[in-house]
Amino acid sequence: MIAGIGSRETPLDVLGDMRLIGEAIRLAGGWLRSGGAFGADRAFEEGARHRCLVYLPWSDNGDGARVRKMTESRTLLFDDAPKEAKERARSSVDLYHPAPEALSFGARRLHCRNYFQIMGTTEAPVDAVVCWTRMLGDKPQGGTAQAIRIAQARDIPVYNMAVTAWRDPRNVLEKLGVSIRA
Repeated sequence: MIAGIGSRETPLDVLGDMRLIGEAIRLAGGWLRSGGAFGADRAFEEGARHRCLVYLPWSDNGDGARVRKMTESRTLLFDDAPKEAKERARSSVDLYHPAPEALSFGARRLHCRNYFQIMGTTEAPVDAVVCWTRMLGDKPQGGTAQAIRIAQARDIPVYNMAVTAWRDPRNVLEKLGVSIRA
């Protein structure tokens, strides 16, 4: 299980590579977790299709719902998660976010979704995180940084495609042990 996540501002060429990674994971019989947002999440979902679990912070009846119908991805709303899973996700915001007291209700819910992308609802962590998020020095930025902090706390490898070493999808797939089929 891989988490395929990242910024809504992911460059277009990287989005294409993310679709390729999602497709390679699907064709290899693997699974991908994502979060349904425009940009990176959506690109991974389009590649992984029916082998993608999409965690949503709230109901999505617009364009995202149409994409999920097309891709046949599976969704789980935060409100539909087991009570214990929701409590773990809520606790993770306070544990891993640098300023949880400054977060709005909506931002907290998005960070709960980030927890599920990494840990699922049953405390089954992903094997790796593939993402694109801006870096400020050696620190990831944006909401994806929360998911990265959770992964790093559990020694889960993170392959940020904004970093030169992971920009080539073949390098990422090699690390994941997945080959590209012709």
